[in-house]
Amino acid sequence: MNENHRRTLSTSLRIIERYLNMIDRELASENITRSLILTSTINDIDHETRKRILESTASMLEGIKRIKEEFKLEKDEMPLKRLLCSLLAEIKVILEELKPEKMEKAYGHLSEADRKQLKPHILNLLELWEEAYQTLVSR
Repeated sequence: MNENHRRTLSTSLRIIERYLNMIDRELASENITRSLILTSTINDIDHETRKRILESTASMLEGIKRIKEEFKLEKDEMPLKRLLCSLLAEIKVILEELKPEKMEKAYGHLSEADRKQLKPHILNLLELWEEAYQTLVSR
């Protein structure tokens, strides 16, 4: 297998591994109903289904481990700082797209009242983002 194939295989399996671990975390407790600011997760998975999904994700993770060993894929060690910078970069892109002028270009006219009401909130979030980012990269 050439290096491009190995890199693609490794990168794709890392993403799948991350998603499988997210599924496992979500299913860790049978009674969890999570409520965030804009999202609520309601537990609608019964015990047997949960158990079978956890068995499947465990088997898939074992399969990924076998592929890693068979193809001698390297374990990527991602410094936490790099991971956080990556997440913050994604947040920055989303926040920039929420500026009223960007939203208008993509989705059509916003009333002046909506523009004036939304803009300070987005600018505030961008300032807070900048503070978090600068704190991270300056240390």
